[in-house]
Amino acid sequence: MTLAPFGLHDVGFALGWGIVAAGCVFDLRERIFPNALACALALAAFAASALAGAALGQRLLWATAVTAALFASELVFRRLTGTSGLGMGDVKFVGAASLAFPFSAPVAFAGGCALLAVWGLVRRQDVLPAIPFVAVALALVVAAQIAGGSSLVAVA
Repeated sequence: MTLAPFGLHDVGFALGWGIVAAGCVFDLRERIFPNALACALALAAFAASALAGAALGQRLLWATAVTAALFASELVFRRLTGTSGLGMGDVKFVGAASLAFPFSAPVAFAGGCALLAVWGLVRRQDVLPAIPFVAVALALVVAAQIAGGSSLVAVA
């Protein structure tokens, strides 16, 4: 018995979304994204992408570039302001998500930051966990791609 039209890669993506949900809970409660969850998300994303036939080398390079860019911008921000803007968990989250959704994850990061800013203004809070907002934005971007008939694995 097969799971048609679903494939093994869909199990990897589902597992990845479960890890994203766990990451949201951790970030809301503890303000951290544990290394174990970051590794699990990266492995699930990599496995799902591999099973879907994606170009893994390109995805690894892209995820590394995204992670490095966010890491560098956070270091510059900390140097200039003396405070942190992003947590390193946020950087790990977007980097790992970029393995599954190479172009959607950075777009979702930008959208999630916009949602976070609006929520912070409405709630009058300076410090909020970013991962839940980025995860919601990622789900919306991915849903829009699916609704538009875009293949999530055809790019990079």
